[in-house]
Amino acid sequence: MKNALKPASIPVLALLASLTSIVLLAQPASAWAAGNDNQATAKKQHTWTLAELKAEAAKGKAWAQNNLGARYSKGDGVKQDDVEALKWYRLAAAKGQPDAMYNLAGLLETGTGVKKDLKEAYNLYLQAAEKGNADAQFSVGLALDMGRGVNRDDAAAVKWYRLAADQGHADAQNNLGFMYEEGRGVKKDYAMAMKWYEKSAAQGAPIGQVAIGWMYQNGFGVPQNYAEAIKWYKKAAAQGDARGQISLGYMYSTGKGVPVDQVEAVRLNRLAAEQGDEYAQTNLGSQYEKGQGVAQDDVHAYMWFKLAKDAGNDNGAKNLPIRDEKDDIRPGDTG
Repeated sequence: MKNALKPASIPVLALLASLTSIVLLAQPASAWAAGNDNQATAKKQHTWTLAELKAEAAKGKAWAQNNLGARYSKGDGVKQDDVEALKWYRLAAAKGQPDAMYNLAGLLETGTGVKKDLKEAYNLYLQAAEKGNADAQFSVGLALDMGRGVNRDDAAAVKWYRLAADQGHADAQNNLGFMYEEGRGVKKDYAMAMKWYEKSAAQGAPIGQVAIGWMYQNGFGVPQNYAEAIKWYKKAAAQGDARGQISLGYMYSTGKGVPVDQVEAVRLNRLAAEQGDEYAQTNLGSQYEKGQGVAQDDVHAYMWFKLAKDAGNDNGAKNLPIRDEKDDIRPGDTG
């Protein structure tokens, strides 16, 4: 499960919006076409029918058990069933199959089909990471970075991010860049930060693209260049990335590198807000409140502030009492 991030702050509409850069885990990876047991033979056949997979899994083949778990997890050719996925992942993980360990850890981390257990999830990620699984190495780094299931340890997080990044893991490359940018667990070094952001962006990862834009926007290790920042934000926004949309919206809202265009800023914030991004929701609430790029509308301002608050955004929470003071707005109104 990999998805992530940095809290690099980006001011949006007089608010401080967090530009995340720690990839929260991605979807449970379906792992190899085959695992350690009889891997070469299994890989000769690229497409396994469900019946064949079940037969191989019944023989105790760990790779088949893991891939069968992935089928149930995704609902690929079978009815989606997290409990059944859990069963097959456990069987394969017990045999030391690293991808199954990673997939099982993902279910435990999110509490999908099983009671959430961050400590057990971390231990499984660690076992898979020690076997060289790049997704697991990234996940161990993230757990250490955030203190999820283990005590926070920036230096150890850097170690695991680096191992995954060296294997070409785009999210790990981004997060390693962030550690260099912030000087967490390693000496602050903007040049090294940019190096890793560029590796991530070169793979088309929007989070790496946004990070490069952030560096150019602020002149971190490079000459400040709004046009270059916009170029990278546009690349991420074109992929539907909420962080890219928010960042690009900020540039249009403030006229940095482009003529001020509040309507375009609203459009971009709305795209991100409709994806559930709490910072975009707060920004959009502010735009409705002020009538900035959109018709002034207290009901919609309240709605977006409320959604942001419910997602845990402090600025959304701070704005709600202001909206409650207006006679025509009630806590239940959403427009």
